Amino acid sequence: MAYTKLSSFMADKHHPILRKYQHIAIRDLLYQQAELCHLEHQFEVVAQQDATEDTEQGWYGQDWWTMSTSHTRGFGGKQWGAALEIRAKLQEYCE
Repeated sequence: MAYTKLSSFMADKHHPILRKYQHIAIRDLLYQQAELCHLEHQFEVVAQQDATEDTEQGWYGQDWWTMSTSHTRGFGGKQWGAALEIRAKLQEYCE
C-alpha cells in the first residue's frame, strides 16, 4: 500500500524522485566492454589459425557463407560460433 500512496503523491504533485543508477549502469557497460574485448581476442586467435589452413578454413576471412556453414561439412564451426557469440553480446551492449 505504501508504494501506491507514494506513487500517487509523486504523480499528483509532479515530484518524481527516482534514482537513475548511473554508477552501476556504467559499471555494467564496462563489464560488457571487457567481455567484448575478450571475445574479440578469442575470435582473432581462431581467425588467424584458420587463415593459415590449406582447407576451406583459409577462406573464412573472405567468405562468410562458407564460415557460417562450416559445421555442416565437419570443420567444427569454431570461428562462426565465436562470431555469433560476439553478435549476441554486441546486441546486448547496444541496447
